[in-house]
Amino acid sequence: MNSLIDIKALEIGYRLSKSKTVSLLPPVNLQLKRAAITGLIGVNGSGKSTLLRTLAGVLIPLSGEMLFDNFNASHLKLKDRARLISVVLTETIDDPYLKVIDVVAMGRYPYTGFLGKLDKADFEICYHAMESTGIMQLSQRRLNQLSDGEKQKVMIAKALAQDTPLILLDEPAAYLDYPSKIELMLLLKKLTIEQHKTILISSHDLEMLLRTVDDLWLIGRDLPAIQGIPEQLVIDGLISQYFGTDAIFQESGHLSNLGESDSSEGFYVAGDGFRAHWVRHALIRTGRLISYKLSSKNQIIIEGSNFEYRMNGDVVFKTSIFEELLIKLSENEKLFNT
Repeated sequence: MNSLIDIKALEIGYRLSKSKTVSLLPPVNLQLKRAAITGLIGVNGSGKSTLLRTLAGVLIPLSGEMLFDNFNASHLKLKDRARLISVVLTETIDDPYLKVIDVVAMGRYPYTGFLGKLDKADFEICYHAMESTGIMQLSQRRLNQLSDGEKQKVMIAKALAQDTPLILLDEPAAYLDYPSKIELMLLLKKLTIEQHKTILISSHDLEMLLRTVDDLWLIGRDLPAIQGIPEQLVIDGLISQYFGTDAIFQESGHLSNLGESDSSEGFYVAGDGFRAHWVRHALIRTGRLISYKLSSKNQIIIEGSNFEYRMNGDVVFKTSIFEELLIKLSENEKLFNT
């Protein structure tokens, strides 16, 4: 099963009284892909944080359900939920007396007894979490001595120590400079690959999400929540629609900084400029080289809404679905490399 979470007709909002509720979105139907980064995007006030907090169990949904590995999450006890879902919020702990190791160790509380005492195995998990996030050397530093980027890594290490398959992050890069944002996203990507974590990240930073996430959830007030690979949502005009402007993508070079390659191993993409640009964007995002040589052995030809992949001049497959293009490329690469 490719999805860890299945959201079915979930209605989020606030209950003012027994008979009066305020709903923020139409009923939500989405899937969270396993061992991948999914971005949650929408204009300010669209309900991103409310949806995230509802999935975390902090808020109770007005109706609908969330299935966690086919099990209804509403039936989970608090301790069981804490062993499945960890949350990293924008606000970090800022206690002058707490050391990094103290905060990371909080992630082990769902597994400890009544007194909350950690044993040797718990501390080993904490040390591994700090090593994974590159903060082992900070373990004895106090929180008020850390930069914003370092504090964010501490909170992610705490989530790793909690040892949950799902990590939810709400605007984790809000106070980070650009290099720190890139470092954060590379760390999250590493966690999906090496530790098979499933990550949902809510952010207002569209550029950052487009560059890095595997899947995108797009929400808007009075609009149905939709899901897809980032570039597909751009090409279909849905991101422009939900943000209420076409200015974001008027120039095909925006958000990309695509580099040229002389390698014949890279992919040459030909066709409509706008669509071709976002095909290149998707190829780079998924770790592939781009070639601007017509003689490249790997070619993707775009004709209207169709994609045709050729290897050494021979047509390998055709598809009209962007996501299927990436899937078939991966399958072909695995077959070619075996």
